[in-house]
Amino acid sequence: MPGAVRLLFQPLIHRIPQGLAVVGGTLGLVRLGKTVVVEPSGNLPARINFFARSMKTARPTDNPSFQAFATLSGTLYHDAGVPKFALTADAIIEYTEATVGTASSPSRLRLAFEAKYFTGLPVVADSVLSYLRLPAIPSEARFLEVAVELEVDGSIEASLDQNDRLDVPLRNISYFEIDLADLDEAPVSDHGFELLLADGSTVSGRTDEHGIIRFDPIPSGQCFFRSL
Repeated sequence: MPGAVRLLFQPLIHRIPQGLAVVGGTLGLVRLGKTVVVEPSGNLPARINFFARSMKTARPTDNPSFQAFATLSGTLYHDAGVPKFALTADAIIEYTEATVGTASSPSRLRLAFEAKYFTGLPVVADSVLSYLRLPAIPSEARFLEVAVELEVDGSIEASLDQNDRLDVPLRNISYFEIDLADLDEAPVSDHGFELLLADGSTVSGRTDEHGIIRFDPIPSGQCFFRSL
């Protein structure tokens, strides 16, 4: 059944005075396509593999690679066409890296499971499956992207590119980007501007040859643009 199931990884949001914070993610399963999935005979050994990469900017141009850091094992089966991931009574998340994040960044994320797709979940609210320990995060990193992969019977059922990814800002930052054009929609290049940032600081510069203005990163919040 290659390509028949993919993983969902939806963010868990917590409201803070500065806005909203990503504190973890909820795992779920979804069947791809409208065709009927043939139910396997018995349970197939399966693993959910966790990957992470740290980034310095909101839209990295160097495209850093993902590194595997944790695995959750179980079995996969179908119940009336609904994919199910069964956990054993002693299920734990196995880590390939013992180190966790620095004091200035989160060392773990809250992890939740959609009961519709997962069986054998612990009844204890704060169990060993409630949190996902993170690998070491470089001090210069501003974002952490966590991805999941589904492996069934030794083969990749759903790769990193097929599944949701969890984006976790490590600091309260954002980016600013606009295209400056004239009334004929032609790019306005080499035009001076000033940007008042949310923290009260000011940055200035000139548009590039395509009329694009970009700052990444900047403090998150309202900012004001002024043409010079």
